[in-house]
Amino acid sequence: MMKSSKAFTLIELLIAAAMISVISTTLFYFALSTTRLISRSSDIVKSMQSIRFIAGRISSDIMQSGGAGIGSSPSKLIIGNISYEFREGKVRREEGSEVYYLTIEGEIKGLKFSYTSSKLIGVEITPRTGKAYYYNVYARN
Repeated sequence: MMKSSKAFTLIELLIAAAMISVISTTLFYFALSTTRLISRSSDIVKSMQSIRFIAGRISSDIMQSGGAGIGSSPSKLIIGNISYEFREGKVRREEGSEVYYLTIEGEIKGLKFSYTSSKLIGVEITPRTGKAYYYNVYARN
């Protein structure tokens, strides 16, 4: 008569080790994917916040102006004593002698302007990833 053994056999240990490694690998892959997704989502949110800030600032200045001034081009908007342009990978705003940047380098890929008339100005902001954001603003003054 054989005695019943209370120890695990080698086969049972190998099966348990294989199951643990499959579960561990799956959990690691899931955690890595989640981290990448959160990082990508965070980048998109930051980019959209920048676009909203830039769009709001430019729109406000256009609405308070008399429209596009002489010297405005697709790469530069001049409204009164304020000008906007995309330079060195950043959105540059100049008002009189004061110059400052609304973004940091690489935050967006581009900024362009179009002019249906001197009062109706199209603004196109291109984020780092994704499609360009385009809108029209009418100068009220």
